Amino acid sequence: MTTVREPLEQFEQMGAMVERELDERFATDRVSDLCKDFLEQGMGIDLRELAGARRFVVAAIPATSEYSDIGRSVETKVFANAFARSTTDVYEDYHDYDESSVFIVVIDKDYQQPAGNIRIICPNDTTGLKSINDLVEDKPSNPWLDEIKRNFFSGTNGDDEYDPHEAWDKLCSSAGVSINTSETFDVATIAVDPNYSTNGSMNGTSLALYHSCLRFALGNGIKNLMSIQDIKPFEILQSFGKPFDVFPNLEPHPYGGPYDTIPAYCVLDRGMRNIREANEFVGRVFIDGHTLGKDYLLLSEYMPEQFSNQSISLPPAE
Repeated sequence: MTTVREPLEQFEQMGAMVERELDERFATDRVSDLCKDFLEQGMGIDLRELAGARRFVVAAIPATSEYSDIGRSVETKVFANAFARSTTDVYEDYHDYDESSVFIVVIDKDYQQPAGNIRIICPNDTTGLKSINDLVEDKPSNPWLDEIKRNFFSGTNGDDEYDPHEAWDKLCSSAGVSINTSETFDVATIAVDPNYSTNGSMNGTSLALYHSCLRFALGNGIKNLMSIQDIKPFEILQSFGKPFDVFPNLEPHPYGGPYDTIPAYCVLDRGMRNIREANEFVGRVFIDGHTLGKDYLLLSEYMPEQFSNQSISLPPAE
């Protein structure tokens, strides 16, 4: 006789099997082999040789690439540990967006391991941008839903019909901006391996990721960034001159884990101007990569046709 317990046990067994498969995919030895192969031939040139004495290489790897687990391994492990979730849960949260995602990865070429990763979800007509979807979706799991409905859909009788697309338009209007999703990158995840964490130091892996994310956006003609960020790293990022803005009437809430997060957007022209005006040196580092090139092989060095200052109409780097 079949019991209720049997399907539950089968479900648990399937979950454990997926978890084991992911553990094998993200095992240190396998990821190391991927790093070695990518550095030697993944871009058609030997990035190890080009980097010379520099320890780190920045790469842009599509999530559909055979090398994508280099970035995905950092994303899943860091998020699973930080939020006390399974690797499977984190993996499945973002898997549906893989077709339109690119990983910006910092690779430690000496140890052949990824030091940090940013997942960028590019504009697309299939899944849209995850951060915007999660911000406006009409689901109980959306921590900002009540605030959005209260501020924009209360109506005279409190019976306005909620529409996610209209909610996004109203959020942008309340902030005095027009953010076209076709010109926007979703900075969906930012993850740094604890062994490479520098607590906001300007020469750290985090800054190399932020710089490279910005250059990747500019190199692809993107005008805006969207992100839902944990408050602590967001405050560190904002200390560089407040490149991001937040939407009025939205408060921080836990999202995807136990820590408070805030939806934020960056209009790139304004964000870069804020950084440069706040501190000229920080602007040169954050935007131009000044000093980062001492330790990191940057995208603009081995793909200048897309990511150099000249190619994205910025003043020549000093």
